[in-house]
Amino acid sequence: MSVTYKIKADGSFLEVKLSGDPRKTSLMLWHGAGCSLRMWDQAIEYLGNRFNIISFDVRGVGQSSESRDLRTQYTFEQYSKDANCILDHLGLDQTHIWSMAWGSRAAMAYCSLIPEKVISAVFSDASIG
Repeated sequence: MSVTYKIKADGSFLEVKLSGDPRKTSLMLWHGAGCSLRMWDQAIEYLGNRFNIISFDVRGVGQSSESRDLRTQYTFEQYSKDANCILDHLGLDQTHIWSMAWGSRAAMAYCSLIPEKVISAVFSDASIG
């Protein structure tokens, strides 16, 4: 079973899907460029009984909207604020993070800016150069 939310974050609405077991530890899934939260559908099927899974469309992608301030909405700081806003909205203090490709850049920024919220992180296919 999954529940979808529209969460307001700094002038944008973020599409957030909560799946899995809400009694388990949270796992936030950060998609790559050119993808949406749907890229994680098969992983969610496999991991749903082990985690409370949070997948989301980053601002301006999929079902998430852009904000009016184009100068600041596509920064790693803003993506970090967005992820933190999602966790706060869901009432979660910490999460594991699994990111893919471009999403790993944003996830690394989140881990360095807000480390107290991160239990562990996996940066799959990370390109940092």
